[in-house]
Amino acid sequence: QGATGSEVTLAQKLLNNALSSYGATKLTVDGVFGAKMRAAVEKYQTLIGMYASGTVDADTWSALINGYVEVWSLEELYDGRIIIGNAAHIAKYRAAGRYTFTRDTDVITRSIDRSIDGAYSRIGVKYKSGDAEYYKYATIATWPGWSVPSHRTYYITAPSGATATQARDLANATAVAMQYVGVGEQVVGPIRPQLLVGDIAQISDDGGLTATVTGIITDITHRMGSTGYWTSFYTDSGGSIMEVDVDTVPTEATKPHPWVGRKQKISDAVAQIAKKVRKASALQSIE
Repeated sequence: QGATGSEVTLAQKLLNNALSSYGATKLTVDGVFGAKMRAAVEKYQTLIGMYASGTVDADTWSALINGYVEVWSLEELYDGRIIIGNAAHIAKYRAAGRYTFTRDTDVITRSIDRSIDGAYSRIGVKYKSGDAEYYKYATIATWPGWSVPSHRTYYITAPSGATATQARDLANATAVAMQYVGVGEQVVGPIRPQLLVGDIAQISDDGGLTATVTGIITDITHRMGSTGYWTSFYTDSGGSIMEVDVDTVPTEATKPHPWVGRKQKISDAVAQIAKKVRKASALQSIE
């Protein structure tokens, strides 16, 4: 964003051609890479299954110039429905289960692995006032029984022109996003044959009224024998944060819903938070 010239003009023409079938508003072909063009690039990258960086990199150029061949497939869902479409369309219907496990009833044993390499105790946001540099800090909430050393601070820089209040808001928002980083858990409980890799697991102390997401299930073992029937599974936050749209979570904790559990790199999350803060404070024109 901010680039100008003949390459931008070419990219605008190619984007208009590629997005025309999706009903997107055409870009003005003016050779200026503005906010609307960035949004168009992100939309195109998402549609073809690329990471939506908003930058026309080598892979994006290749797809725009050579043409992207959309691959459709036919899949059967867990409930028996058959769907046909591209990967983005099918992903809308492939539900990720979300399951609640209550302590002392659904959880027989539980162990937690903590990766200190990806975890921090606080966020430090640097901002400028005149020629002087200042910092706003926010504490990252940690898991019960887990004390991250107080010197582990994750530093980021606020957008140019940010005020002290905006730097504080950015620090607070980032601290919330990073509280689920670096935690892996192994849980053993009564048999749950419906669990699948990719499902979301959460632990509750009050029967499911409130619960804390522990991570994405990455490994499952079912055992049946003379000693009983039980399931062991491992969840992983993977040094990343999970996007959880709580508004779409159904009232029945064990009911699959049309929401796909996803994970994001910390750097991506911080970039998105910074983008939201810039928009909220009308700083986008300063970029």
